[in-house]
Amino acid sequence: MSDTRPDLRHAWYVVGVLMAVYMIGFVDRQILALLVAPVKASLGLTDVQIGLLQGFAFVMLFALLGVPMGALADRHGKRPVLTLGIVIWCAFTAACGYAGGFWSLFLFRVGVGLGEATISPCCLALIAQNFPPERRALATSVFVASGSVGVGLAFTLGGQVVDAVARLPQLRLLGPIAGEPWRVAFVLVGLAGLALLPLMATIREAAPRPAPSAAHAASQGELLAFVRANRRLLLRHLGAFAAFSAIAYGVLAWAPSYFIRGFGWTPSEFGLVFGLAFAVPSVAGTILGGWWSSRLRRAGQLDANFRLMTWGLAGVGLPAALAPIVPSAPLAMLLYGIVAFFLSFPTGCSAAAVQDYTPPQLRGRVTALYYTAVSLGGVGLGPLVVGILTDHVFRSEGLVGRSLAVSSALFGATACLLVIAAAREFRRREG
Repeated sequence: MSDTRPDLRHAWYVVGVLMAVYMIGFVDRQILALLVAPVKASLGLTDVQIGLLQGFAFVMLFALLGVPMGALADRHGKRPVLTLGIVIWCAFTAACGYAGGFWSLFLFRVGVGLGEATISPCCLALIAQNFPPERRALATSVFVASGSVGVGLAFTLGGQVVDAVARLPQLRLLGPIAGEPWRVAFVLVGLAGLALLPLMATIREAAPRPAPSAAHAASQGELLAFVRANRRLLLRHLGAFAAFSAIAYGVLAWAPSYFIRGFGWTPSEFGLVFGLAFAVPSVAGTILGGWWSSRLRRAGQLDANFRLMTWGLAGVGLPAALAPIVPSAPLAMLLYGIVAFFLSFPTGCSAAAVQDYTPPQLRGRVTALYYTAVSLGGVGLGPLVVGILTDHVFRSEGLVGRSLAVSSALFGATACLLVIAAAREFRRREG
């Protein structure tokens, strides 16, 4: 397909397939959050270990291999690399059902992160190859917005699968794991993702563009010089959004356990309600944040992205801290809907702010640095800190709500202080 005469019908079909890939990736990533109770009971795990499995085990390769996976895709093609990634994460998701203890489950979760590390670099590059420049922003925004839908879908479908498996007769084909529904759920969810493979075979990949010449490519020394010169801004900005992401991933990892332990909900009840409560406000927040930022920029406010980031981070902490300690499940779910809105509202602005202060020739690598820091800090720390508080401070799994409240309050305050300092540094830098 030529860049000058793109087939837009096929291009949008590609976006649809990639959205399905993105959403199935979220299902495989988040299914453990709905299976905490049976996994803990079967393998004799603590909440700290569950926090490590949901956070650090998944993110250690997911975050660190994003840039290398992009380079691999540039060399060997985006479609084959993404297809291989799908096979890897689905296989490791299914393998989780055969885990014999903490370390084997940890290894399998690392494998899920390894496979999913192909999603962002391959999907975004495929979209760029299939759309002309003037249409890429819309196509990319539609794809990114599917992440919010993917979170909701992960809980909605995941909850239904978990409850359905518990009612099934034993599937003897699966061998010794057939009598434990949580194991069967992992296997079925992992195998179901392989249905993406025929879809991947139907999308076309344009011929790769030649790499930029050495005259236009920034050296490693230029990157290091930029980081040193802007370390105050980078540390504050990246630190703020690492703390912000820790709230998000702490909620996604432990909110199911809070409702299941505290209110007696089933995984399917939680998944259906939380999926809708999270997805709808998230999409609204993403759209409003992007629209408002564009409007402020057109009005000449160069710090528009930092201004909206500050508002978003200021809005998320209080409802996130209150939701897991209120006495009513409907009120808690309403508050989590507000949390979802404020979690999505500044996310696009933050990524755009990186482009505001980074020279064009360094944007790819600085953006990769941003996502690596935010992923390691947010996904790695968010679930783990809640587990540590539950096991070693409150010493009762029934008090996971208090752990969520304390963690959200601490990370929320940290994010607010850092983003205010980052905005001040940006304004000083811009003069």
